[in-house]
Amino acid sequence: AQNFFNLAMNGVAALLQVPVTVQNNLALTAGIINTSATALLTTGSAATITGGSSTAYVSGPLRRNLDAISGTLAFPVGKSNAYRPVVLTLTQAAASATGYTVEVIDGPAPVRTLPPTLASVSAVRHLNITCSNNSNVASASVQLSYGADDLVTDPAVLRIAKSNGSAWEDIGGSGTSIPAGTITSTGFSTFSDFVLARDIIVLLPVKWISFTAVEKSGVTQLRWETADEYNASHFDIEVSEDGNNWIKKGTVAARNAQRNVYTFEDRSQAAVRMYRLLQQDLDGRYSYSPVIRVAAPGSRDISVNGSQAAHSGILLIFIRDPLVLQQQDINIMVLDLYGRIVYQGSGRPSNVMRVPCGMLTAGRYMLVIQSGRDHIHKSFMTQ
Repeated sequence: AQNFFNLAMNGVAALLQVPVTVQNNLALTAGIINTSATALLTTGSAATITGGSSTAYVSGPLRRNLDAISGTLAFPVGKSNAYRPVVLTLTQAAASATGYTVEVIDGPAPVRTLPPTLASVSAVRHLNITCSNNSNVASASVQLSYGADDLVTDPAVLRIAKSNGSAWEDIGGSGTSIPAGTITSTGFSTFSDFVLARDIIVLLPVKWISFTAVEKSGVTQLRWETADEYNASHFDIEVSEDGNNWIKKGTVAARNAQRNVYTFEDRSQAAVRMYRLLQQDLDGRYSYSPVIRVAAPGSRDISVNGSQAAHSGILLIFIRDPLVLQQQDINIMVLDLYGRIVYQGSGRPSNVMRVPCGMLTAGRYMLVIQSGRDHIHKSFMTQ
């Protein structure tokens, strides 16, 4: 065994042959330290660890000691080029030195019975966390990290499972983001195998079917349809003139039925308005509907002058729609009556755009502008 006051790793890789203890500081700048059960890397109770990254971590078991009533221990560990740091938050029964060892292990954990709240556990990797004196542990929680190869597709249903020997226990948590992030468990008091898991079922508050708006006699009539509502609370109707600043116009209570149709009337007078719905459920979760746009009758949010296109080859497009004008770039297509593309290009939007669409024969055409996710269609004539 070897003891160091400070130990710095700043290379490519190191393979420990004997147990190593660091008393003051372990600095991980670059390179992987490979450890094993017989060549364990341990930090003393007063030691700190600095650094740690996707190119500087411990591959294999890492032991850290705590001699206080409470504390937080970070473990910069990983395996097979995957950096998966772990953080333990601990409360001990007594301020006596207790060792905690964390190791990332490739592949699935041993098969165990799943609780009714979990659908599956990860087969990519799992962790083994042990304690030198479990009777000194009053409570603990663990924060695990995950990356793209952990295949997390919905952080809301991500959980942590902990082994009790023959079965998995659901110790909760919820992911922070995708494809990479962290998840923190609820409390526990014993240590074993830990693994990322997936919740058994997700009941979405709302399934969006449709959302439309029609302008009639100065009143915008909104209509939306949902299906399979569960645990839904209400809908907030929001309106915006620029697509950035949204104002709440009203609230409609949810019905929580299999099929639901809702209506709402708005008397906003702006020439161009965007509407969206904020659906709120009883548990605090929420979702947004698609954004729809309404132009008041006679408003010239986008218009086309194609009268000169047959002679000059220039199509004039007049844009007053703020949602379009704020885009960095828009795609423009001109289609003939048979749907054939006679012009296709892109450019930065402005109030007046001169599009060199080429000589167009006299007739009717369709202008298509793609602005973000929105497609705007305008027909025009050339002479």
